[in-house]
Amino acid sequence: MKERTLQFKGQSPAQMLKIDAELRLMSNNWRRVGVQMTINKEHTLQFTGQSSTQMLTIDAELRLMSNNWRKFGVRIMINGKEVPEQKLREAPSRKRQATSFKPRAGRIWS
Repeated sequence: MKERTLQFKGQSPAQMLKIDAELRLMSNNWRRVGVQMTINKEHTLQFTGQSSTQMLTIDAELRLMSNNWRKFGVRIMINGKEVPEQKLREAPSRKRQATSFKPRAGRIWS
């Protein structure tokens, strides 16, 4: 059984209700694929029946949730560690292919 402990800073009671609802929704979605996720009152998440790759996906979901709540002033710490802010990367530039002077099927040359 794996555990993740969530700690919150700067949340209002209404925001806490929304976070709880989001965690319950996550739990219901993971239950469909055989992962049992239980949530304690202290916001300790316990997982049973998960593979290592599913656990990586769960961790990624928790990090995304933490970064999404950051813009509303809520700081979520996972296992006592601050989640680093998400950094966007530039897409690699695509080189254009050189033009070809071959006749295309749609063109009629006279």
